[in-house]
Amino acid sequence: MDWRLSHLSDDIRMCVSELVTNAITHAVGVDCAVVTIRIVHTQATRVVVEVEDSDPTLPQFPAVNCGPPSVAEFSLETHGRGLLMVVMSSDGQEVRRRFPFGKVVSCWWDLGARGLGDPIPVRRDGRNSPTRSSAT
Repeated sequence: MDWRLSHLSDDIRMCVSELVTNAITHAVGVDCAVVTIRIVHTQATRVVVEVEDSDPTLPQFPAVNCGPPSVAEFSLETHGRGLLMVVMSSDGQEVRRRFPFGKVVSCWWDLGARGLGDPIPVRRDGRNSPTRSSAT
């Protein structure tokens, strides 16, 4: 299905890669390491990426400094920048616990906030319609 979101594909791909890498890296040592990925186009107004894993440790999304970059932001460390890239590339992020164990880490892009025009119409059954409807 064409969601007409090619302009976001690089950001979405990078965020999926970062969140899955974190899930796999941190789920090592957990008895049952399971990683689930969902990419959802909700009500034609938002694209959501969710990565679910069995590790109970909750990550901390970094706060984005709107001022001049600090020395720490240009650190040569090889770890710790992935979630910052997710924050900088998406419109929102969330971490929530999953019962009975694990977590879901998600990020999203609000299509209306990005000025992407009329959304792709949603059919009555809740699935995206492959064609646009004309306004009357």
